[in-house]
Amino acid sequence: MDSINNNDNEISKNISDKHPFRILLVDDEPDITSVTKRGLQSNGFEVDAFTDPAEALSNFKTAVYDLLLLDVKMPKINGFELYRRISKIDDSI
Repeated sequence: MDSINNNDNEISKNISDKHPFRILLVDDEPDITSVTKRGLQSNGFEVDAFTDPAEALSNFKTAVYDLLLLDVKMPKINGFELYRRISKIDDSI
């Protein structure tokens, strides 16, 4: 188990050496969003979190995110549709 933890620490260190790893997190459950955001931030990641997919879309920044974490089942815009719309805005995704 220690070798797994050491590998995880090495991966995080290599990522953070290059630039702040930035994540877009979208989940309609506020508790899940809050806990996930805190966990990621405590491990050195920068996180923009939203509970409303339409708000996430309107606040999306091009060429900023290294990872998108999108809930699939959300009201108004599901995760697949949100991804499709984001990929039209930012062709690097």
